[in-house]
Amino acid sequence: MVAVLLISVAGMGQSSSPSVHKRSFELPKPAFILHDQKLHSQRPHTAFGPNGSFAVYAGTSMIQVSSLSFSADGRFLAVGSTPGIVDVWDVGARRKVRAFRGGTSVALSADGRWLAKDGNGIELVDMTSGKVQRTIPWSNDSDHVVETLSFDPAGRWLLVATNGLDLKAFDVRTGSLLATLANTRRGVFSSDGSLVVGGDYRHLVTWDTEDWRVVRDLPNGPDYVTTVAVNSAKDMEIIGGPNSARLLKLATGKELAQIGGGYTNFASFTRAGSEILTFSGTGLAIWNSDGELECSTPANGYDDMAISPDDRWLAAAPDKQLTDVAIWKLKDVLAACTGATESRLARSK
Repeated sequence: MVAVLLISVAGMGQSSSPSVHKRSFELPKPAFILHDQKLHSQRPHTAFGPNGSFAVYAGTSMIQVSSLSFSADGRFLAVGSTPGIVDVWDVGARRKVRAFRGGTSVALSADGRWLAKDGNGIELVDMTSGKVQRTIPWSNDSDHVVETLSFDPAGRWLLVATNGLDLKAFDVRTGSLLATLANTRRGVFSSDGSLVVGGDYRHLVTWDTEDWRVVRDLPNGPDYVTTVAVNSAKDMEIIGGPNSARLLKLATGKELAQIGGGYTNFASFTRAGSEILTFSGTGLAIWNSDGELECSTPANGYDDMAISPDDRWLAAAPDKQLTDVAIWKLKDVLAACTGATESRLARSK
């Protein structure tokens, strides 16, 4: 039996802007599905205990994936699901290697050594032993719900983003608080770990992680920040919001392009920075580094997405499929986009 506490994801699947699907392509079938064969659908029911006690179970229909995180080499994928289910998969082998109860937000360190998850505080798990090595005390009330966790590339620090509170940075080795990043509700590390880039509905802030000082504080708004992606080599960042995503110059905050409409759940550069992927209420879209739309697809039936840092895999959670995760080879998705674009160009000649 699985007792369900439903935690809503604000704005998931919503759209308040016109569709970006001007250059549509068909998303290929996933290469495979990561599926827990031991987790079976259950109907809502009531279980009666001794002395007249009872418990109401909502079954498994409300289970949904809420967080995805790859190791740097794409070998491992951590999957956090409501209510409190965390699985870690060896993707290539299609084999679940660890399973934990408690936690919906997850992060894997780049080397795959550490798993961070919420639940009973914020737990740092040694993936070799599967044991919790340290716990960062954290309130689990509604004002402190953990929304995202992320490690720096070296696995030294952990960023914790919550609903309505400033971003906090912790030392992984000791669990101690390093800094509270004022005016930064969502943020990510740069690829070399030297910066944290993020913001809120008024600020776009870049932090130096050497001494946790502000490097740049630029105006933002009026929308709040839902997701952030950074490509330092290209001097670009993506700031996702409830109505659109924007491609900006990292150094100046100058807006280069609007990339997508609707609530932005996910945004990422490919490793070379030549393509940008966004997933929002209007679906999956692929853009070039100038912010020009290459192709898009409604991608109906998927929620959270993630790209492995080595550009090998694209992962997405099928809606209402328990803890399942669909896996594509990213090159196949990009090829489908390129093929659709070339076909349109040929027809126009």
